[in-house]
Amino acid sequence: MIGYARMYCQVNFGLPVVGKPFKRGITTLHSFSSMTRMDSSTVTHLSQSTADSEQSTTLTNRSLVWNARSKNSLPDRVLLLDGKAMVYRAYYRITSRVSKHSMKSVTRGDSAENSGWDSSLTTVVALNEILNLLELDPSHAAVVFDYPGQTFRHTLLPEYKGNRSPTPDTVWDAVNFTKAALLSMGVQVVEVPGVEADDVIATLASEAVEAGMKVRIVSPDKDFFQILSPQVRLLRYLPQGSGFVSFGVEEFGQKFPGLLPSQHVDMQALVGDRADNIPGVKGIGDVTARKLIIQFGTLENLLRDRALITQSRARTTLLLDTGEALLSKKLLLLRLDVPAFAMQCSVQSLRCKKPKDVREYTKLVEALVDLVGTTTSDNLLERTVEYWRRLETQT
Repeated sequence: MIGYARMYCQVNFGLPVVGKPFKRGITTLHSFSSMTRMDSSTVTHLSQSTADSEQSTTLTNRSLVWNARSKNSLPDRVLLLDGKAMVYRAYYRITSRVSKHSMKSVTRGDSAENSGWDSSLTTVVALNEILNLLELDPSHAAVVFDYPGQTFRHTLLPEYKGNRSPTPDTVWDAVNFTKAALLSMGVQVVEVPGVEADDVIATLASEAVEAGMKVRIVSPDKDFFQILSPQVRLLRYLPQGSGFVSFGVEEFGQKFPGLLPSQHVDMQALVGDRADNIPGVKGIGDVTARKLIIQFGTLENLLRDRALITQSRARTTLLLDTGEALLSKKLLLLRLDVPAFAMQCSVQSLRCKKPKDVREYTKLVEALVDLVGTTTSDNLLERTVEYWRRLETQT
């Protein structure tokens, strides 16, 4: 029998269902309730990341995150979240915690006994992570998901992302539950057929900048480096899951001395991206690629004048290039011009507002946390009600 939460999503929101039916778990789950919200020290203070040498910032200091002089001077603020990355993050936080405490693993084959419990808990953790970010009080927000299926990049390279492991059923279910919960919460969910979430986010960010808004993008994807500007910054997770750091043009300059954000795609085209099966140019690493792009300005200039390269190994390698470098750049370059008819939304339509009927959200959350525990349910509902209250005071 299909579990209530899965059936609720299917009937009320028309969302596809992937995975096996729910079966009520018998494991005590109260020990997991602490994971659904970061402790106060994590939310109010972010330690410095020594791995990336990125300057941390305080999430609860909204003026600092939005680079405003004071709360009263905040401009229109757009928060764009990579939805699947948020769900995956929740999933891996749970699996690491489960493994650490030698408790039931959520990666154990997505069996019928585990899948409902796993996806419900993953969804609750993801929603609490999103609520952490909504505490920044954006004026506009959207959670963007990849639309299932191939994109134009698969036409350029059929093997694009072909080396990735299949998405676990638990994650697919949690993605669908999260979409349903966000929609009933009043948070915009955006997905465009044939277009990756990164391109949708980049297009919305570009539109927001043209409208004079400030943009913050929540994603671990380094491809967004290419669109950094004084108006666009990334909120990136710290390596050990202890919070976020704000990463902008200044931090980019510290990480890649001499390189402009717009040149990152040229550098990455030389290096390639193994995670996405993007070839790059064999034998050229980060350091050499950065030096070459700084010297020649763009990948196109470098390929045109490749005979002038003084480094013999890099020159030989690039003289043998038969189009892999330019193909890699086409694959890595974010679209800033996804057509309006495909988007079916504009950045202005993403204004945050309380839903007219909050009962749908309450019912859905209660269904999702049926296997997780009452404490977690109350916490999530209380935080959402507080978010709605803040929205009402802003209008």
